[in-house]
Amino acid sequence: MAERIAVPLPIVGGVGHLSPGHRWLAEITRIWRLDDAEWRVAEHIAQAEDELAALLEAAENAPPTVRGSMGQPVANPLYAEIRAHRKSIADLKKQLDLPSELDEAMRIAKLEAAQNPRRPGRPSRSDVRYTVNDQIRAARLADGQPV
Repeated sequence: MAERIAVPLPIVGGVGHLSPGHRWLAEITRIWRLDDAEWRVAEHIAQAEDELAALLEAAENAPPTVRGSMGQPVANPLYAEIRAHRKSIADLKKQLDLPSELDEAMRIAKLEAAQNPRRPGRPSRSDVRYTVNDQIRAARLADGQPV
């Protein structure tokens, strides 16, 4: 897994102008090295994120019910499509199987604990929390933000 982690690239020019899917893809590829199969899954996720954003925008002004084939009020199918897109994005992200920040922090804490001659073994939750807080503090200092 360690070989998949890339040194995070700096964000040049910001990502505010990108669509939600491309913003997600830029963030993932900035941190992770993806093989060909993972890249295809990531592209599908980005496309689904863009479609979901368009559906959510359309749903802002859409009525909750529409007329059915026989004139009866039925639930707007737009909302079912939004739920389906959210589920497919979650399934694709699970298929991509990238570790979360907590998983990565736990892995780093375990490595540090194994190398500690005074306290070898599995790290406690507080050790992991301190590791994560140290990472956040270091990132803020590197960005010039107050700690």
